[in-house]
Amino acid sequence: SKKDTVCHVCETFGDSLVSCEGDCNRLFHPERIGSNSGTDGEQLCQECKTGSHPCFSCKVEEGDMKRCSVNACGRYYHETCARKYTGTTTDTRGLRCPQHSCATCCLDRDLHKAGK
Repeated sequence: SKKDTVCHVCETFGDSLVSCEGDCNRLFHPERIGSNSGTDGEQLCQECKTGSHPCFSCKVEEGDMKRCSVNACGRYYHETCARKYTGTTTDTRGLRCPQHSCATCCLDRDLHKAGK
């Protein structure tokens, strides 16, 4: 889908996008990912190379970041930022960000809780 082929930096579509081989799983135009390479020669974005990821919600890099536990996601959040969203859940695997929750299901769950 087109959503899956958007460069993380310029947010434009492209067929020649390359995937960061770090934890973020984001796509980049080759010229935007740069010549960053990890210790094993993998192609890494600057954030994965430095290990400093901004919070997907507030965009601040400082503080304790939690990576979404969904393998292909790669979004990072402060736990307090993620919990502001109804769809955020936590389980034994960790934090699951609201990007993977159905808004209708969350609304139904919240209405059920409120009715008790």
